[in-house]
Amino acid sequence: MSEQGNGGNGHGGNGNAAIVKLTKKDFQSDQEVRWCPGCGDYSILAQVQKVMPDLQLPKENIVFISGIGCSSRFPYYMNTYGFHTIHGRAPAIATGVKAANPALQVWVVTGDGDALSIGGNHFIHALRRNVDLKIILFNNRIYGLTKGQYSPTSELGKKNKSAPMGTIDYPINPLSLAFAAEATFVGRSMDVDPKHLSMMVERLAHHKGSGILEVYQNCNIFNDGAFKSFSERDVRSDRMLYLEQGKPLLFGNGKGIRLRGVTPEVVTVGENGVTQDDLMVHDENTPEPNLSYILGRMQYPEYPVPMGVFRAIRRPTYEEMLEGQVASALAAKGPGNLEKLINSGETWEIRKFVDDNGKEEIFTAKRQPSTYKPRAAAQKALQQKVAASQLLRRVEITEDLRNLIVFIGEVLEPGGRYPQLRELRFALGADGVLGKIDVTNALRRDLEVAHVDERVGGEEPKTLGRCLATGKHSGCGGEA
Repeated sequence: MSEQGNGGNGHGGNGNAAIVKLTKKDFQSDQEVRWCPGCGDYSILAQVQKVMPDLQLPKENIVFISGIGCSSRFPYYMNTYGFHTIHGRAPAIATGVKAANPALQVWVVTGDGDALSIGGNHFIHALRRNVDLKIILFNNRIYGLTKGQYSPTSELGKKNKSAPMGTIDYPINPLSLAFAAEATFVGRSMDVDPKHLSMMVERLAHHKGSGILEVYQNCNIFNDGAFKSFSERDVRSDRMLYLEQGKPLLFGNGKGIRLRGVTPEVVTVGENGVTQDDLMVHDENTPEPNLSYILGRMQYPEYPVPMGVFRAIRRPTYEEMLEGQVASALAAKGPGNLEKLINSGETWEIRKFVDDNGKEEIFTAKRQPSTYKPRAAAQKALQQKVAASQLLRRVEITEDLRNLIVFIGEVLEPGGRYPQLRELRFALGADGVLGKIDVTNALRRDLEVAHVDERVGGEEPKTLGRCLATGKHSGCGGEA
């Protein structure tokens, strides 16, 4: 059932190599599992390790990434690649991993605090982008690692260490948020039903796109029994609804769910003329998540708690579209040039020069893309202009040379005068003939008068132009 792009075929990148049969033990690390005895996290870990061999993926093609919280110790216990990252940022880091190497199967392990409080923004955008991530959200409705404060999913009125009189925050529904963010796979299971949990982990693993599996997980230290009212074996059949694709929503002893307008209603088949044809039929593949959203908001005691896959649709993933854009750009323009990129467009450059008195000064130069020429090219162009001459005054002020002169003025700091002189001296100071040119104080004064900032296509920079063409400096009459 492995989907293309989710990590290969178990060959470890070599299509001719024999498939290595892995077991659950192969995915168990040598690290001591350090959760509280009786924690529901043990069940989730066991089912994930149980499912991994069935995916027939090499361990080096699997990555588990977590944030901060009790659940986030998960990567230590998986004998795969892993990354224990920072609070709430696991989806962002996982996005980078998947974009950099789409062949990897990337899992995100998070909790209700890590994902829905500090990490809410990253969680939403990873889902809406449809990055091919497998997100398992451990929901225990409490902050366990920090010893019992209320979390974004804690029930209204719950008394705890940070709300001794009861929390007055309305809880968030993780599935409602996932639907709103356009996640392409949305599921739910619980730690005390390992068979169903294993099936949901496998479904999530085979999905191509942004997927979230919410797992109701008991924190037996700080929120023990949070789901006991509907998850105990003796009441589970009457208080939980297992979703099955294409089948009517039935639970308990002949009970079912039908819609009255947009509101779900619990009914009993055979009473008051109700038949199975009146019940909602589950369709996880419908493009619009409207009905799945309604199911995701059903909570005990008003309704049975739905478990299973609420939504599973196929859309192009973020990394698929990203690879497509890269391929199109390469086909159209060829491989990029980093140096060319850095020196293109409107950029700023800091240079250090020594003035006439030996004092170091720093100034900022602004490059204009329409007139910018690399330094070596500018020197070469000037040298070609004076190749047959020993004096600068014999240089003809052509359009190319005027462009260079104007460039010098345009890119330098507005109002800067000594920097203009230094830039001109640098450009004219090439080896050979140009090295003999003496930029005198008189020429510097003429540069200050001319400002060297007239645009290409207008009149020649008059003062500088006369200096270069005649060798005479206005204002002093000196010789070049």
